[in-house]
Amino acid sequence: LIEQHRIWVESAGQAGRQLDLSDYDLRELSTLKKERLTAIKARRAKFFGMNLYKIQLQSAHLEESDFRRCDLEEADFRGSSMVKAKLSHANLRGANFSGLKFGTGSVQRMAHCNLTTAELRYADLTDANLKNVSLRNADLSFANLTGADLRDADLTGAILEGAILDDIRSEGANFPVIAGQRAFSLETLKE
Repeated sequence: LIEQHRIWVESAGQAGRQLDLSDYDLRELSTLKKERLTAIKARRAKFFGMNLYKIQLQSAHLEESDFRRCDLEEADFRGSSMVKAKLSHANLRGANFSGLKFGTGSVQRMAHCNLTTAELRYADLTDANLKNVSLRNADLSFANLTGADLRDADLTGAILEGAILDDIRSEGANFPVIAGQRAFSLETLKE
């Protein structure tokens, strides 16, 4: 199935078949380390505890999937939809959640990663690229965001209780507002 998917990606959909792992429990595989699974569908899939080191999941549909306790270090999620995904306690060090450009010349569009209402409690997002990501209403309680790039990210309604925000890049980011005021000052972020 993965080989058929590779052919589908490489032929721009002219051959092979797009991989659809929606509702599958993949835990028996234990690893998909360094696999290239660009543009897969895996809604509500269970990856719990798997080794997904450097996996490529660009432009994938991963809504409501379970990545809790996975090793996702340096994973590539550019342009993916991860609404309501479960990523608590996951190792996401150096993961890339930035946008993905499509098209050439004057006909280009940017697909942004969507982590709206995702669960990222206690996740390690050290040095992760979260530029332009939607983290609206996401739960980042006690997540480690040390050195993360949050430029132009939307964190409206996000829960940041106990989150480690040391050395983050936050220019243009939209942080949670409580009773008309930011939950914390940008100066606090820099300290």
